[in-house]
Amino acid sequence: LARLISGFECLQKGTIEWCETHGANASCVKNRKCGFVPQHGLQSLAAHFSVEEAVKEPIKLSGRLTDECHEQIIHLLQTVGLPSDRSFLKRRAQTLSGGEAQRLSFVRSVLLEPSLLVLDEPTAALDQASKERVAQLMKELKDPRVAVVMFTHDHAFAELVGDHFFGLQSGQIKSL
Repeated sequence: LARLISGFECLQKGTIEWCETHGANASCVKNRKCGFVPQHGLQSLAAHFSVEEAVKEPIKLSGRLTDECHEQIIHLLQTVGLPSDRSFLKRRAQTLSGGEAQRLSFVRSVLLEPSLLVLDEPTAALDQASKERVAQLMKELKDPRVAVVMFTHDHAFAELVGDHFFGLQSGQIKSL
């Protein structure tokens, strides 16, 4: 469901309507309006990229890479508890731990300044300290112009950062 909402998988039938363009072929990802943090961070990173290349890739592809982006990248890396020194930025993405890759995926998505941020089990590979850092970043980023849809089994984390809670029951979305 997370991949469908974020536009990374195509609908076989029906529609998802939340952005300016509607219909089965609408993709807010193409319009750079949706950020997606997958459950497995390493799978979202090109293994041969350096950390710096991986983190800059989405904003470079969106045509918005500027000198100011570097400062924002450093801030976000530090906020989620990742190093921002040159040696870390030069590391290959394939050498990151699962938790590091998950936090890097979060930074990549946030850099796009999406109007929708879809998080698929964002805390699955994180220790408690990393969860707290990501929660702090999510609180800092709260903005009425950004909707966050999070899929998680971590109810404590959801309650810490969320405003509205829904569950899936028999294929239906129900308010909790």
